[in-house]
Amino acid sequence: MAIIFTKTIPTDRLNLAFNNNILQFYTDSVEVVLKAEITIGVNIITIYPEPSGLFYYNFKNLITSLINLNNYKDDLAPDLLISYMYDWTSNLILNELITVKIYLGNDTEETTSFTPLWLSGYAQLEDYKRTYPLASLLIDKTFLLSPTDNASNTVNYVKYWYGLPFDLTLWLNGDDAVLTNTTNGLDYTFTNVGLGSVNRLVISDGDTTATLEDVLPLVAGFNIINFNSDYDLQLEKVTNFCEDSHYFKWINRYGGWSYWLFDKGNRSRSVRSLGTLNNDFNNLEDTISPTINLGKESSDTLQVVQESITSNEFTLLQDILDSAKVYLFTGIAFSQNTYNDWIEVEIKNGNFKVENARTNKKTLSLNIDLPQRVTRYI
Repeated sequence: MAIIFTKTIPTDRLNLAFNNNILQFYTDSVEVVLKAEITIGVNIITIYPEPSGLFYYNFKNLITSLINLNNYKDDLAPDLLISYMYDWTSNLILNELITVKIYLGNDTEETTSFTPLWLSGYAQLEDYKRTYPLASLLIDKTFLLSPTDNASNTVNYVKYWYGLPFDLTLWLNGDDAVLTNTTNGLDYTFTNVGLGSVNRLVISDGDTTATLEDVLPLVAGFNIINFNSDYDLQLEKVTNFCEDSHYFKWINRYGGWSYWLFDKGNRSRSVRSLGTLNNDFNNLEDTISPTINLGKESSDTLQVVQESITSNEFTLLQDILDSAKVYLFTGIAFSQNTYNDWIEVEIKNGNFKVENARTNKKTLSLNIDLPQRVTRYI
């Protein structure tokens, strides 16, 4: 007798933690079925069968709580004089043995085990139905953890502003990383020494005297970078930009980090009184302050607009609207920066036009709440 799965969790590809991950199974035993236990790590879940004998469990809520260890914080501290590649596996991947056990009425049990991989990511239903091939997340392939609107999902677009910190988040699964810039014919190999399944490939920390281009030069404009002959990336290198612009990074739908430089925007300040107390207890000649101000609350909002966005750019950029973690760069361009040169901000609630039937060019306008300002209060 054995456990039969009608729906299982695949083990040959990454499973997206924030989408449904459903397990359905039954036993072909003729004995009375009592219950089942699903064990993952130290967690034991007891479930009971439907009248038909079928068991059902959705891993989504459990996995999303287990996979978020640090509230999606980005505290990567690269040293490009030592390495360009940094292991990020524990931040995005959950790899736990799952054991399924069915208890039968004759005091016997049936057991099976498997080990799936979960990625801290999600896909939208419409995107999945239209352009999302399962092959894109096969664990024996190399790919970039970044959104794409390409139906084959083998070519992504990213934009890199030379002189600002920038990195790519890669699934490598223990392989060497062979990067070939097919635009200029140059290549470089990162051997699997200390690499994890997910790695941050740091192109720049802002200091232009030490960048990935020391080993893999890029041309200004578009570069086609091939990874392990599995995957092509269209990387646009921008060398001319205003240094007083607003630079953001955010965790995207696949758990990687995306970047964008907005033109300098408008900044407004909202101030609100905490209230007053009555202090009018003297004659006119003795009164200076008839009321006492308890203090103020003060906050700034930054408004940025990006116009004439191409389809590839918008696919990358629109992910910022759904992101749970957005940072604003506070450092200095063309100099070495660390994770302390970013502050967490929040996109204001609102409605955003994400498609325009009249043109392929799009515009995105964002209002961004900056951290609460410090004020004096009583």
